[in-house]
Amino acid sequence: MDTTGAGDAFIAGMLAAWYKGHDWTTAGRVANAVGATATTELGAAEGVRDWEEILRLATRTPLG
Repeated sequence: MDTTGAGDAFIAGMLAAWYKGHDWTTAGRVANAVGATATTELGAAEGVRDWEEILRLATRTPLG
């Protein structure tokens, strides 16, 4: 819908995950999930979901 704020959301997700003690791989996955959800609504942050939903999105597909 709207890519406004997707990059900022990506960085915020990366930093939040790292701050919460996740490794860099998980932090990158969280960042991707936050950036992606930010594009689902109009506006810079309206599409960003809560932490639990972001973690579910970020970890639902195994790496490999």
